[in-house]
Amino acid sequence: MNAAEGVVERGDLDIFGEFSAPRERLNVWEWADRNVDFSRVPNYDTPLRGKYDSSFLPWWREPAEKLTDPETREIAILKAARVGGSENVLLNAIRHTVACNPQPTLYVTSDQLSAERFMAGRIKRGLRAAEATSALLRDAQATMYDITFPHMDLRVTWPRQKQAFKQDGWALLLCDEVSTWPGYSPEMARRRVDSYPFPHIVFLSSPDPATKRGGDEDPIFLEYRRGDCREWRMPDPAGGEFTWGMGSATGWGLHWDPAAKREDGTWDYKRVAESAHFVTPGGARIENAERMAFSRRGRWAPTAAATASPRCVSYHVPVFLSPFGAGDFGNIAVSFLKAKADGQLRTFILEQLAEPYAEKVEQANDDELLRRCEEYGLGGDPAGALGIEEGAPKFVFLTVDVQAEHFWWLARAWWPGAVGSGGTSALLGYGHCVEFEELEAVSEQWGAAVVGIDCAYEVRNPEVFEWALQSGAIPLRGSDELRYMPIRETLVDPYRGRKGAGRETLATYTWSVNVFRALLLGMMRGESRHKWTLPKGVPLQYVVQAGSTECVDGVWQHKPGRRADHLFDCEAMQVCLAYLGGVYKPAAMPDMGHGDGAKQTGEEVEV
Repeated sequence: MNAAEGVVERGDLDIFGEFSAPRERLNVWEWADRNVDFSRVPNYDTPLRGKYDSSFLPWWREPAEKLTDPETREIAILKAARVGGSENVLLNAIRHTVACNPQPTLYVTSDQLSAERFMAGRIKRGLRAAEATSALLRDAQATMYDITFPHMDLRVTWPRQKQAFKQDGWALLLCDEVSTWPGYSPEMARRRVDSYPFPHIVFLSSPDPATKRGGDEDPIFLEYRRGDCREWRMPDPAGGEFTWGMGSATGWGLHWDPAAKREDGTWDYKRVAESAHFVTPGGARIENAERMAFSRRGRWAPTAAATASPRCVSYHVPVFLSPFGAGDFGNIAVSFLKAKADGQLRTFILEQLAEPYAEKVEQANDDELLRRCEEYGLGGDPAGALGIEEGAPKFVFLTVDVQAEHFWWLARAWWPGAVGSGGTSALLGYGHCVEFEELEAVSEQWGAAVVGIDCAYEVRNPEVFEWALQSGAIPLRGSDELRYMPIRETLVDPYRGRKGAGRETLATYTWSVNVFRALLLGMMRGESRHKWTLPKGVPLQYVVQAGSTECVDGVWQHKPGRRADHLFDCEAMQVCLAYLGGVYKPAAMPDMGHGDGAKQTGEEVEV
């Protein structure tokens, strides 16, 4: 009997239920070190085999200790995916509670299926990993969601289960993956333990990238900031301490050989992985082979003790602390670069670094657009105002956005510069019409060298393809799934499913919206080597439409109140056509050179 807390420990009972001589009191990880052996359960879901050893992942010791600390009420653990939190904290806590510190215990996860799987695959099997808890489990009454021991109750549930938090008197509440809970309510959880004098709640989760809320609004970030925000600090060989993190390209953090970047801007991932290393704030270099040795020398240090809620502690566990392959410097570096290339940086930062994603907004505001205006009028000749020599080669492109019952068109002149120098372009005119014949007249009016027409609107594809065959226009289709090349050429049958099928083929071009819209925004903001211009007094209609679209956290969307984006799409197609024709040459992309560099693959030409 622990008189101070009024708790009867399992170790104080003999087989007849009578009090025996008190035994040594062990905290959660100390008890697990002495009693848990995973070899007892061959089908248990853990990469570890043999006896549990808390020194393997010593950063889990302190959070586990807090579960028997009378001065602590809440433990929030903000962690990367698959770093051992469930095993080292939640499951060890359950085993220790059943064996040594009986108290009503509730485990809550996101949904019914997860609760059922955790009960069957982790809790019940995990109890068999220790002799004492295995014997107690054999004598208990167990269902899919409850285990009723003679001395305590254990239940699993999920937020939308009717009785999830109905029973009062849970002394230990284990809240797993709270970021994925629908209708998350920490206050409801807290009310379920307030009838006990020494309750404990664990909030453990990786941030959830599937939701579109801001990074700081994720429930686990909210709970983490309620505590004292502890970070794992290790001794820096150059003096002082350091924490694991991505850092910066020129300072401390994760680094790799910059020569692993190829001339075309892609990365040699094998070379990146082999050269990855860590540089401490003091300038010491740490190789991957040394990572775990340094990690095991660390200590927890609070960073927000002054602002923490009373009796709340919180911990941050990034992927660098994973003892397995995910934590290797090379794997982290390659995952980071692939996430950047695939537009998945937000997922990487949330799931692997367990850090808030700082929302990044890419846009061109109206003022920036108007600063691109030059001294020429809409429909006039801009060459003189732009200082372009008379007779300099000029290409006029017409791009067309297809709607259900009409077209939006835009004409822009391009003067190519030397290779890599960018060149100059100027808006000539824009408008909308209804018939294809009107588009032909507009093309003749501006002397268009090439017409690019949107073919993403499937309902109108047959007539768009047929007109393209007759007029020589180029069908263009924007895609946010094109990640490894800026443009892909595909040969299609324009009469497929109709009379004349198989008679002709038509080249269509799928263009990466992530690439060409980003290039366009750079031009609109004046950040490009290419001089992108507008006429003086350009109408507000153009400014509203051309400035309608922004990129937030890698996702393209309309600005609030600006649903009409036809001219923005036309301008993005202009950049695509200029690149495709070799008129515009971004330094970081392959030089098209009017077809140079195309790779034939079956019926597709990958550019």
